[in-house]
Amino acid sequence: MKKTLIIMRHAQAGYGRSDRLRELTDYGRQQALSMGSQLSQLIACADLAYVSGAVRTRQTLEGLKSGGLAVSEVDYRDSFYEGYYQDILDALYSTHDQRSTVLVIGHEPSVSGLVSYLGEPSDETVRSLMRGFSPACAGAMTFSGQWHKIDEDIAGMWQRILP
Repeated sequence: MKKTLIIMRHAQAGYGRSDRLRELTDYGRQQALSMGSQLSQLIACADLAYVSGAVRTRQTLEGLKSGGLAVSEVDYRDSFYEGYYQDILDALYSTHDQRSTVLVIGHEPSVSGLVSYLGEPSDETVRSLMRGFSPACAGAMTFSGQWHKIDEDIAGMWQRILP
C-alpha cells in the first residue's frame, strides 16, 4: 500500500512572552488557508495528523482545515515542541499501516532534520528542504512500505510545497 508523508512547519507566528503560546499572525493565518487548499488538491484526506502542542501549530492545523484539507484524526505531541526529528520518527514508527496519509506539523529544526534523515541528499528538492523550512512550507513524499520501516522503505521523490 502506498503511503504519503507530509511534513510541514507551522505558519508565520508573531512574538510573545512565551514561545509555546505564540499565535499566528494575520499573514500566518492566510498561509495556513492557502496551504490547506493546496494540500487538499494533493491528498484526499490526512488519515492522521501529528501536531506539536504549541499554539501556533494547532492554529496552523485549524487553518489547513478551514482551507479545505480534511483530517480524520489528530494526535497532539508535546514532545515535538522541544524535541528532535527522532521524536517525529518515533511517532511515524508507531503509526498503524492502515493509515495511508500522515501529516506532521512541527518546528524547525526538527522538520528539516527528518527530511535530512529520510531523504536522498543527491535530490535537489531534499537538499532544499534540508536547508530549512520557511513558515508554512511543506515537504511531501510518497513511498511503498510500512510506517515502522519508513527509514528502510524510502524510495519516493520529495516535493516542496510553498504557500
